[in-house]
Amino acid sequence: MSTLLSFFFPREIGRLSFFLRAVATEVGLLWLTMAFLDLPGGESDTGAALGLGAGWLVLFLYRAFWVLLPRIRDLDLPSWTLVLTLIPVISGFFALRLLFSFGNRFQRYARANEGAEPDSESSPKANPESSDTIS
Repeated sequence: MSTLLSFFFPREIGRLSFFLRAVATEVGLLWLTMAFLDLPGGESDTGAALGLGAGWLVLFLYRAFWVLLPRIRDLDLPSWTLVLTLIPVISGFFALRLLFSFGNRFQRYARANEGAEPDSESSPKANPESSDTIS
């Protein structure tokens, strides 16, 4: 159960996961907006309009708090930068920064492997009689 919850509600996400989640939520928001605009006026469609509006709000909040905010945390940016996604022109550039910047997980991995020495068995220089070495 914990794995399932961490999949849908992550604390940090990488670039690929951010891209896939952002595209999925944007398509969902666009679809709900188009469905909402296709509704004919009248009292009979009030329930449908409320349902579509509630679905749009839930998807918008999911996008903000479980797609954008985990990526912001991964980049070690302050949480208030989530507000930048509400400004029309700036949000596009900010989304590109979120997509193309290396995250914290990459930096932690690089720091952890910085001083690591290669194994003597797997290193081609340590075993010169190995057939896979290039002379």
